[in-house]
Amino acid sequence: MRSMKRVPVPSLATLGAIAFAVALPTQADSGDSGEAILRAMSEKLVAARVLAVDARRTIDPALVPGDVVKEAATLRVVVERPASIHGQATDPAGTRRLLFDGKELSIVDENELGTFHATAKLEAASVDALSDMMIERFGFQPLLAEFFSEDPYALFMEGVESVRLVGDEQVDGVTCHRLEFTQEGHRTDLWIGAKDSLPRKLTITIEELGAEPQIVADLSRWELDQD
Repeated sequence: MRSMKRVPVPSLATLGAIAFAVALPTQADSGDSGEAILRAMSEKLVAARVLAVDARRTIDPALVPGDVVKEAATLRVVVERPASIHGQATDPAGTRRLLFDGKELSIVDENELGTFHATAKLEAASVDALSDMMIERFGFQPLLAEFFSEDPYALFMEGVESVRLVGDEQVDGVTCHRLEFTQEGHRTDLWIGAKDSLPRKLTITIEELGAEPQIVADLSRWELDQD
């Protein structure tokens, strides 16, 4: 389960939308509050029927039992609402693919020992429902599931004590609003494109651990409603 393990972080999972949005997504500018910027991101993602994103995820070794170096993986996730998913994670140990069609979950591992395949019958009408089932039964969820939820805003605000707009910063040449969420034990930072309201970077810092290890996801090449 290395490529898609769930790290025990309250409220926000590792680095899940499934209703068609009637209203057009709003656009937040630098004068808006952090919550307004987050809501604009949520509305834009929920409005899309098909979403695809590339990402690079790193996890500090303090959060991965037995590891002494950062775990790094490149990710590709494609979601077609209401609940079709194709996720792929590649790291030095190999490649893992996750596929779900609303009724069956399949996982394929490819590594130096060969190719291994497993399936499970699951009935889920949304990515949120699938995430809940997978966490309960298998201990992990689909990659970057928070961004494909039917309500990303609610997921990011769950258990949050405060959210503030830190300011504007560049992420891979894109001007982004940086939001900081605080809650007991950890801090989450989220960078959202100032012009397109798309998430560009996510970090989770576990402040209750001495070295403050992090999970980092850099998001790129968003594609909405393409074939």
